[in-house]
Amino acid sequence: MTRHGLRTLAARNTAMIETAAYVPAAVMSELLGIHINTAEQWTELARSNWADYLAAAST
Repeated sequence: MTRHGLRTLAARNTAMIETAAYVPAAVMSELLGIHINTAEQWTELARSNWADYLAAAST
């Protein structure tokens, strides 16, 4: 998709936040094949307010 000029990072991040909002970190880790610490970080972002998310996304 990137080759065709379509950016996917924003869509990926949105999908991860939405998943983390409804699925426990351990389940998210297993389903997506990501490390448990990464899943926990997404869960924390999903629980925080948008200002926290935007600050983390800009780094």
